[in-house]
Amino acid sequence: MKQSTFFNVPAFASLEDFEEFAFQIVKYLQGHPLALKVIGRSLYGKSMHVWKSELDRLQTNSNPEIQQKLRPSFDELAFDQKRMFLDIACAFIGENKDFAASVLYWVKPGQNDPQIITTGNEGPARKE
Repeated sequence: MKQSTFFNVPAFASLEDFEEFAFQIVKYLQGHPLALKVIGRSLYGKSMHVWKSELDRLQTNSNPEIQQKLRPSFDELAFDQKRMFLDIACAFIGENKDFAASVLYWVKPGQNDPQIITTGNEGPARKE
């Protein structure tokens, strides 16, 4: 799947209106799937002004590394969400997706977002 297509699916209500912004964001994020998914979710249904602001913010970020692009999203999480994110990222790689989701639900009932757990073709969990 092309990166721009991957980005468009979750992010655009009207592709024609945001095509240029999408192209610039995909280019700036170097096609990194997780970065595209995170930014796409944050921009879904937002106005052209919000898209332009996000593109400006990305372009003024002095560090071109993907981690720096994702840092603002991580920083916005509550302390317990940050801990859960890091636990998932470190502990559940290679585990069954259902197992990882059940552990997360047990730890914090009602706070399990199934979109944060994805699987490869073979089915083991990986954190995105």
